[in-house]
Parts: sequence; C-alpha cells; structure tokens
Amino acid sequence: MCEPVVMHGRMPLRTMALSALIGLSSVQLIAQSERPSLREMARTQQGDFGINIQGCGPEPSLADVVTGADLIVEGVVRTRASYLTDDDRDIFTDYDVAIRRALFQREMLASSRPGVVEPMIFKIFGGQVVVDGHKITVDAQHNSARVTLAEGDHVYLFARHDHHDGKWRLYSDDVFKVVNGAVVAQDDFRDLPKVVPVDEFVRRVYQLQPSAAIRP
Repeated sequence: MCEPVVMHGRMPLRTMALSALIGLSSVQLIAQSERPSLREMARTQQGDFGINIQGCGPEPSLADVVTGADLIVEGVVRTRASYLTDDDRDIFTDYDVAIRRALFQREMLASSRPGVVEPMIFKIFGGQVVVDGHKITVDAQHNSARVTLAEGDHVYLFARHDHHDGKWRLYSDDVFKVVNGAVVAQDDFRDLPKVVPVDEFVRRVYQLQPSAAIRP
C-alpha cells in the first residue's frame, strides 16, 4: 500500500511510498530533510545498503507522455554513469545516447560552444554508486515498472529539459525499448498495448504531437 510522501520534480503528482532497507532493518523515510544524506548513512552502516522507492497511481497514457515531452528521440544507449547529487541525498544515472532521429523538439537550445555538437545526456532518478567502499543502491519504481537501460539498448525517449543542468529528465513512463522490431513499454498504458510494431508506435506519436518537425 502506498502512503503520501514529499518528493521533488514530477513525483508530487503521484502517491509515493519510500522505504529503506539497511541490513535486516527497515526504516520509513518520509521527507528528504528528515533523513541523513546517503554518504552519512554509508558511514553509519559500515556496509552496503539499498533504498527502494515505490510509486503507485493510475495507468499512464501515451497521450500524456507525448504532449508533456520537450524532446522525443530514437536512439541507442552508448554509456551510463551513476552519481550522487551535490547534497549527497539522491542518486541519478546519466545516459549518453546516440540519436538516430529526432521526432520532436519543443525548442532549439543554444550550444555553449558554437560550432561544436554537444552530446545529449538523459538522466533518470536511481542507480548504484560506491561511497567509502560501500555500495549504495536506489531502486525507483512506478506501478512496479522501472527503467533498466544498458549500453546498446535501442530506445524511444520522451524527455523534459532540466534548465538547471542542461540534461534531459526521464521517468519510467518516458522510456520505450525496441526489441525484435517492436516497441515495448516499461509500464501498462491505458491507450497503448504492451508491445506494438515500431511503425505503429511512431504513427501514434505523430498523431498525438502534430507539431513534430520530421515525418516518417
């Protein structure tokens, strides 16, 4: 059962439950300001530990995902790297994605280095890092769906631009893998089959986002 907690970003729109599993004990975490940082927890526990974040809510819709995205691309994951945030309270994972085609971009962003094509970095909440020799894992799920991307994965991504760091933010509903010529959703969508042919998926995206600049 889910209980409401205070979270950041898009999380307040959903009912969340947050629990920490440290060794054999279980600690309920209600708000970030009420718990020690992950680095402090690593020093206190003197061992590996994980935090499981379980979100629950109604089935998502592809319509909401498409219309809420600032960027829609098809690409292949090249690299990934997890890290602690500056305040040591969260873990994010960055993905460097080789873009095959851009289906939609809400606004063109100016490069900090004119004439140089900068890589597009996509970030997702959660991941695993090593702090003072101890593994810390943050496993984030929504309706039991989680983002598990590896190098070489072929994906469609529906991202929102984070103006603070220039990266592209993703949630579990925003990631669709391509497997054997079909698009596979990470969650159960009320307006999309779990598995759909690529051409049909792209057609639906363009129907929902008619301002897309590139047509198949």
